[in-house]
Amino acid sequence: MRQGRRLTFKSAVRSGIVSILALVIVDQSIVCAQSPDWREAYHDASSYYEMGDPHKALLHVERALALAESSTDTDPGDLAQIINLEAVLLDLMGRSRDAEALYRRALRIRETSLGSTDPRIAESLNNLAVLLNRL
Repeated sequence: MRQGRRLTFKSAVRSGIVSILALVIVDQSIVCAQSPDWREAYHDASSYYEMGDPHKALLHVERALALAESSTDTDPGDLAQIINLEAVLLDLMGRSRDAEALYRRALRIRETSLGSTDPRIAESLNNLAVLLNRL
């Protein structure tokens, strides 16, 4: 399949893919081949989050995180932002303990890489405080 063309469920059925599992595997490899850069996956996650679909957003942010972590040139501040979005999504979905661990991870990365006066540290502290206040 050419780069830039997405495999949809209908086109998979028409082309004879018989297994949903095969569709998932093929679709994931196509998506990764199309967007080896984490930025596109993060943008997609942000878009789904803004549209109110945290489940789809989570799939894309997990892919963005995997791509960013496997890249040698990802800025730590960007990595923390991806982790923070994943934490927000998990928190929205009621997975508070998982979100807490990610909020703490994003905070550690930001404190280490950005310095104590960067405003993004306040974002991490606020997110963690709001979550802990609810627990």
